[in-house]
Amino acid sequence: MYSASQLTKYEKCPFAWHQEYIAGHEQQATSAMVLGSVKHAALLQGPPALQAAIEKAMGQVPSLALKNGDPGKPLRDAIDAGYDWQNVTAVKTLLRDTQREQYITGSLCDAEFRGFIDAQSSDRVYEIKFIGGTGYEYDAANHQYTHVYYSRRHYRQATIYQLLAKKPATIVYLFDSGMVQTIDLSEAMEAVAVAEIQVLIAGIEAGVYSKCGQPSCWACAADSRDVPFVITDEPPHRMFEILDA
Repeated sequence: MYSASQLTKYEKCPFAWHQEYIAGHEQQATSAMVLGSVKHAALLQGPPALQAAIEKAMGQVPSLALKNGDPGKPLRDAIDAGYDWQNVTAVKTLLRDTQREQYITGSLCDAEFRGFIDAQSSDRVYEIKFIGGTGYEYDAANHQYTHVYYSRRHYRQATIYQLLAKKPATIVYLFDSGMVQTIDLSEAMEAVAVAEIQVLIAGIEAGVYSKCGQPSCWACAADSRDVPFVITDEPPHRMFEILDA
């Protein structure tokens, strides 16, 4: 059974996907990963879940756990430094009449999928994304700043939930600057995302587990063993061409 995060991991590095989902080697939690979990818990589930997420985070990443005898201070400092909590009020207003963290399963592109929808109302699903930076981009031609954010992977994830829930999807971006941006998934975005999903699933089922070779990749940097499947020397961004050839 597939998930949106599985496909993202496979796109980034097919070999790392193999190491996690076939060989059973887990990626060690990073500060960025656990901070994302804490932020989601705070926004979507409230204080009890937030406290549980903080305790789990401190256990996963010891460097976040203790500073000058104060348990959790590094984690709280990291959250305060990397996130403007002013936008929580705006987002909670947007999500006021929604159900949070809803588990969903279903069929898509001749495959079974599962996942957690961040929030959904009677007529829409919402996917929440925390984004570093201001969210602003300078338009030199018109001498002005625009607030835009684009990610194929986010559109793909929203598409999966939109099709499984049979409701239109909205991506909600929360920037460090405090700005909130919403993007409604269009038919064109959905069409591109479905095509990508089909290609990624085809790669997994064909056993294409090439290494990305990036020094920052936990699997490629730590493990040089051969994988008993189809291995190519092509980087993952060329996977679409490999499978289409």
